[in-house]
Amino acid sequence: MTSIREFVAERQAKIAASTFAAILVALGQNTHPVPLNDPTTQDPWAELEKLIAAGGRPIGVAGFLRTPTSLDVFIERLPELRDEEWPKPHIGHFVEYLLRQLGQTWDSFLKPGLN
Repeated sequence: MTSIREFVAERQAKIAASTFAAILVALGQNTHPVPLNDPTTQDPWAELEKLIAAGGRPIGVAGFLRTPTSLDVFIERLPELRDEEWPKPHIGHFVEYLLRQLGQTWDSFLKPGLN
């Protein structure tokens, strides 16, 4: 079984290069992204530990890289969950969240300098 810390460490270059990256945690019917490269998140590991203590289960790492001409999204499950069905709705919830977030800033993304 791969620890989430090892999993994140192995992907550190991709995470560092991303516009946004997070650990996805399933808790009940909800999906909680724990930001890894957001300066407003003081301690992502403490936040992750709180979610795990509450019954949460890490799924993997997800994020995106936005450039002026593209948007690259990545979602990587923990190896032991790659063939499992239960994470799929949680990953879908994250994708919906991501699209809502991008929709809120889509005009500024397409037309720099409007803000």
